[in-house]
Amino acid sequence: MEEMFINIANELVEILPSNWVRCFFYSEMTEKAYRSAFYTFFDDSEEPVHCNELLNLGVSSQQLQKTLENIFQILKPYWQISAQSPKTKWTNCTFTVTNDGDFNLDVDSTDLSSEMNIRRHRQNWKKKYLTAQ
Repeated sequence: MEEMFINIANELVEILPSNWVRCFFYSEMTEKAYRSAFYTFFDDSEEPVHCNELLNLGVSSQQLQKTLENIFQILKPYWQISAQSPKTKWTNCTFTVTNDGDFNLDVDSTDLSSEMNIRRHRQNWKKKYLTAQ
């Protein structure tokens, strides 16, 4: 599991500008689809920057898409193992990494089968991870 953390962190650090402080990578996974994004806090701002905004900071669209795809490929086997049992299956996860090398993975099994559940869950996720850092 530690190897997975290191691989995800390396993918993110590779495209983040040097003044990043903390990054939150969020992914939703089902049998049919996945969605991923990340938000980064920088040392000169209290507001998180969505990964798409990195395009304005010199990261190319191809780099960003490659990073998101690579992280999906890292997470996918772990999700597949968890999906083998209803007790361990997760629908979304959050990987947190800091510029001093700390990292953490939170998994969650919130039912994301309806648009209302997805919207509510994403709002709660943003409150939990992106406010009062």
